[in-house]
Amino acid sequence: MRYVVINPEGVIENIVLWDGITEWEHPKGYSCIKDDNFNIGGTLVNGVYTSPNREEDPEIHIYDGLPSIEEKFERLQAKLVEKAVITEAEKESISEPTLEINK
Repeated sequence: MRYVVINPEGVIENIVLWDGITEWEHPKGYSCIKDDNFNIGGTLVNGVYTSPNREEDPEIHIYDGLPSIEEKFERLQAKLVEKAVITEAEKESISEPTLEINK
């Protein structure tokens, strides 16, 4: 997905391609929004976009540090395993279910 990085004055300084999942943070004091039409050099102030009035397309800086699908899967799998681990004390506190039949 395409995100624009906006400096504190409202000027769009960069465009990044980000999957929205991988850990990434925009620079401190800046904001980042998903958009397919805003361009570097344009401004976004109080929700109003102003074009940079360029005839040619601006240079797009792509964040190329995105992991592969396999790396994402491995990270998610590791997180699931980490959350699934329980201590011996927790295991001992879990009692076996019993079935009661009312006669």
